[in-house]
Amino acid sequence: MSGGSGREVAARVLTGVIGIPVLLAVVYAGGRLFQGVLAAIAALMLWEYHRLVAASGQAPRLTLLLGAGLGVGALAAAGREGASAGLLFAAAALEMGLALREAPEVSLLRRGGALILGAVYVGYPLGLMMRLRTASLWWLATGFILVWANDVLAYVVGINLGRRRLAPRVSPKKSIEGAVGGLAAAVVAAVALRSWLGLTPAGAALTGLAVGAAGQVGDLVESALKREAGVKDSGRLLPGHGGLLDRFDSSLLAFPTLYLLLRVLR
Repeated sequence: MSGGSGREVAARVLTGVIGIPVLLAVVYAGGRLFQGVLAAIAALMLWEYHRLVAASGQAPRLTLLLGAGLGVGALAAAGREGASAGLLFAAAALEMGLALREAPEVSLLRRGGALILGAVYVGYPLGLMMRLRTASLWWLATGFILVWANDVLAYVVGINLGRRRLAPRVSPKKSIEGAVGGLAAAVVAAVALRSWLGLTPAGAALTGLAVGAAGQVGDLVESALKREAGVKDSGRLLPGHGGLLDRFDSSLLAFPTLYLLLRVLR
């Protein structure tokens, strides 16, 4: 292991040692503190997403993207999906109208589509996290545990046993063996914590499998965005980890999956 990689691993460990307890304390506190921290995280993630889109071509206005993303998150937390969709498409229409007025040759589909994707990709999942916390501290805590179990075991198994590449064009280091290990860990964790979710063993196993799979897809989606932008990390906010999108990429698809399954299976 080189000195540079050693420093990177040390930075990752230190960030985790400090960041995870702080995150768990905020989750436990709930209320306005949790809402405020989650809104700040959403804004920073939308800013990182804007930078990725800008690096790969034309990007929507940051102000409109932030407004749409935070608005969608707040409405999702309040259970107002219809209003959320209305806000989203109004913001996209305004973005395309302003872009067309400035330069007729701009790609309206790219500008408007990037705004919609960013608001849904970041805003909606964080809104559902807020709704899960309002319903039960343990539901949200279980979501984080499933995501972390999946990520850690996928990494450990992939490093030690990985042979076949999972998605070489998007993320060359990820392996099928690592993916299977991560899914197994998520299933075991979900079954162990099934009383927190109020699910049967079979329902918990299904939840762990689906949340683990969604988390892995979320990881690949963010890798694809970075590859298109030609960057290694979405940002530099978290030493050793990159940006917030790099840290929460799995959660952006895992938590909506968890929320949907809790509504269907309970």
